[in-house]
Amino acid sequence: MSSLHATPEQRRSNSAHSASVGLLFDDSAALYDRLNRVVGLGMGERYRGEVLAGAGLIPGMTVLDVGCGTGVLGAHARRLIEPTGCVIALDPSRGMLDIARDKRGLEAVQAAAERLPLADGSIDAVVMGYALRHLERLDPVFEEFARVLRPGGRLLMLELLPPRQRALRQAFRTYLRNVVPWLVGRGRNERLKTRRLMDHTWTTITHAATPPQVLKALRATGFEDARFRSLAQVLGEYTARRI
Repeated sequence: MSSLHATPEQRRSNSAHSASVGLLFDDSAALYDRLNRVVGLGMGERYRGEVLAGAGLIPGMTVLDVGCGTGVLGAHARRLIEPTGCVIALDPSRGMLDIARDKRGLEAVQAAAERLPLADGSIDAVVMGYALRHLERLDPVFEEFARVLRPGGRLLMLELLPPRQRALRQAFRTYLRNVVPWLVGRGRNERLKTRRLMDHTWTTITHAATPPQVLKALRATGFEDARFRSLAQVLGEYTARRI
């Protein structure tokens, strides 16, 4: 049930869940870069750079990185838009934003994707790396993206996908929930933090909106040329342009 039609009890439950997830990401911020390298099998940095280069980012653009985490995607975007461009890194997690600002020098803004603190038509491109699955409702967020983007502005969203093949799906689940914590965690406490985050990651991957649902929502909220591409069954790329 959407939050729009939720009962007071359900809204309180959703609020408590959001607060719990926020604490999870704050608590995992120091591990997040290490985790990204392991989950991406060491190829995540190269992949991010290549997909951003193909998204049409050029020097001088203002780019909004929504759900920026520790700013890995935003840092790649900045290299493409320098020296006159600007990346705004936005995330609800203060712990993640502190790293995005202090380690990567990004302009950090604490806010939710549903309420962007930016002027209409002030952004040339919106990017979102692996945060789409955390959205409770697509339309309000995509409407905000369309609002802050200039006409013709670009949208790029990257996401993890549950593999269609049963064997690969099980292998991916096992890797995330059982292998990653041992590769990332330095000691029992870090392994437990990583396991909790990977449990959350797998749950959100398997319950996320499907590509057809995402594309339909994009077309209904002010975007055109909405496209989806899947790589190796576990990586998804959504691209669109603001009408």
